[in-house]
Amino acid sequence: FKKWRFFSERISQDYIAYIDILVRTVAASLNKYRSRLYEGKSPEDYALANKMLLLKSRSSHLEQLIINGDLSLRKQWNNIYDIEPDFNFPYLTLDFLREYTCGIYQIKQSSSYAKAHLFNNDDQFEFQLFSSNDSLLRCRLHSKHSRTTKYYLSIQFDNDDDDDPIKDHYCQCKSGARNLGCCSHVATVLWYIGYARHISWTPPTRTDLFREKVFDC
Repeated sequence: FKKWRFFSERISQDYIAYIDILVRTVAASLNKYRSRLYEGKSPEDYALANKMLLLKSRSSHLEQLIINGDLSLRKQWNNIYDIEPDFNFPYLTLDFLREYTCGIYQIKQSSSYAKAHLFNNDDQFEFQLFSSNDSLLRCRLHSKHSRTTKYYLSIQFDNDDDDDPIKDHYCQCKSGARNLGCCSHVATVLWYIGYARHISWTPPTRTDLFREKVFDC
């Protein structure tokens, strides 16, 4: 729409009553006379679509365990303070992450979200492993919208399954229970522990000084 001069600049209040008609007119013109931006007819596209249909109706066993309180006792979790490169968690490619999150929106946010979390938590993630099941990981992240709100998220993984290493997930945030993709909190942890640490990712420091000055005001 920004390629249309009318929509690329500030719109006068005189057109507010007609803005819906103008938007529909431009959208109809684009649909009629311009080619599609994305056809989505490759075998990979059909496979992803079928997977999304299956995930839509799937229920989360991990969610039920958490709601029932089976995993809530603090003594059942062992803290992990230092995540070394050889920590036994599946290596996740960017292609797998895009497929698991059903898109790229959360993946694009992961680096900045991880940087913000590390900045506010002494360069550490609060990882925990379940005492009787070392394939069950828990982490606590702050909300994207509030510095005082934190959510627990849990991820069940399988190091022996190269094709489908992430078996289940659940987060306490409003979007954390969905199985069609995942919330930004889960995506950030998967990106950080499954991908970023293997490429020696370090958060950029360009804005740290500015953030410190703002928080000190």
